[in-house]
Amino acid sequence: MKKTFILTLILTFLCTTITFGQPSEHVILSVKDLIRVENDLDIIIKKIISCEYDKTSMEKTLKFDREVLSSIFNKCHANYNKEDSNLIRRETDTIFYIASVYRLSINGILLYLEDKNNYEAYFLDSITQFKVGKLALDQFRQTLEKAYKVKI
Repeated sequence: MKKTFILTLILTFLCTTITFGQPSEHVILSVKDLIRVENDLDIIIKKIISCEYDKTSMEKTLKFDREVLSSIFNKCHANYNKEDSNLIRRETDTIFYIASVYRLSINGILLYLEDKNNYEAYFLDSITQFKVGKLALDQFRQTLEKAYKVKI
């Protein structure tokens, strides 16, 4: 009887872990969107540094990425529940942080594109913000992949 009870507990634990051992859908979608924004920012920063850019197309891309970040913020707010586990809240907070850093970077780049002479410091700050966000996103993605054994 005791062995059966213990085996049942172990089996229940394994099934629960397998069933609920996936990140929530908004986490996966948000991370994929953040990776896309990261790639856009990386390309834009490199083009600005090499002085090979079209201001109009860059502004369109940055404004689109800003909208993507707004949708990430909306998903985070919609899916944030104080009754959620600490893990889910932590994942949502991390996504919100990275999206905030990328939004700062985008706003600085848009200022720089508006007036290079007066806003160069904002561009340099944007590069720093981008690197911080990139590092945080890479670490977060690796953590998710390791914890949930999924490829993102």
